[in-house]
Amino acid sequence: MARRTKRGISPFYNRITLFFLILAVGFLGLIVFDLFEKEREAAERRANAVREFKDVQEREAVLDIDLAILNTARGQEALVRNTFDVAKEGEEVIVVLDALPATTTPKETSKGLILWFLSLFE
Repeated sequence: MARRTKRGISPFYNRITLFFLILAVGFLGLIVFDLFEKEREAAERRANAVREFKDVQEREAVLDIDLAILNTARGQEALVRNTFDVAKEGEEVIVVLDALPATTTPKETSKGLILWFLSLFE
């Protein structure tokens, strides 16, 4: 033992120092893992934002086309006709309704006792 004290012990050989180094590596590993999770979440949010941005751009293009149509007199007239179901003077309007359901009652046929008994099992 006398030799160890004379030479001096390396600080990495000391058990307490090794414990603190392992503790620091574990702590840094947890921090790196947490950063990795945050990076994945940020990438997912970015992908959603890009997808939403493309949707908004497509909607903007459709709305620009609709606005261009509405800037014309014919487009305004079509909008008014479709929205309020109106017609010009002298025009006739035909309204098409769905067919009413049939209200016929089925004929009752007289059945014999045997047919009535068999119909109970159908």
